[in-house]
Amino acid sequence: MNALENYLNAGVAKSGVPLVSWFGPYSVTSSGTFFNHNLHNASGTSIVPDLVVLVIMQLTNTLHVATYDPASMSSTQVKLIADTGLQVGGIALKF
Repeated sequence: MNALENYLNAGVAKSGVPLVSWFGPYSVTSSGTFFNHNLHNASGTSIVPDLVVLVIMQLTNTLHVATYDPASMSSTQVKLIADTGLQVGGIALKF
């Protein structure tokens, strides 16, 4: 796994493999809050993700929605919103 991890973290445009970071879990509410997405290029510079994939990280007996606001993403943060208080984690990708 070290070789794969080194390959994925080595930069953005490497044979079509995206740069990947993971974040959370964060406590997300319906008011929306900015959280760090932790995405950096090989030189350590923070970059804006092209896509964020979210995972609700708590078990519930009902359906819930968690989303992000792509228009508000910056090189360090993404705004996360949930229909109720949820623990949310995610993956940020740069293609």
